[in-house]
Amino acid sequence: MKYLILIGIFLIATAAGYFMLREAKHESDTAMIATFYANREAFDEVVNDRRETIPLVIGGWRESLSVYRDRGRVELCCVSHLSWPIDGQESYVSSKGFVYSEAELSPLQDSLDERSPTGSYYRHIEGNWYIIKSNGYSKPE
Repeated sequence: MKYLILIGIFLIATAAGYFMLREAKHESDTAMIATFYANREAFDEVVNDRRETIPLVIGGWRESLSVYRDRGRVELCCVSHLSWPIDGQESYVSSKGFVYSEAELSPLQDSLDERSPTGSYYRHIEGNWYIIKSNGYSKPE
């Protein structure tokens, strides 16, 4: 009887994990592009100043995105960040945000809404602005 209870708990936990993983999704490209245009002035201002965060309205909620700068590139992270534990030491992580780059970025995709392998992918919005989606594995240090 004890083993049946343990098997039942394991099956419920496995099913719950499967549905959480299957249902977890990033903000859609369409929603992110709408956020970009709704906050366009703030996006353009952050390129020229030294702020470390940028306040935006995303899906009706006030959010602050972290600003990272590096040689002609300004990255605004993260509109959405998902993490799935693999084992006790490793997780699969995926994030989606915005990036301004003086250099053209690649690889460019028509859509970042679908699952993609590990790495960083970009969708061009306008001018020097892109959506970035990064996927990879994370281990505690």
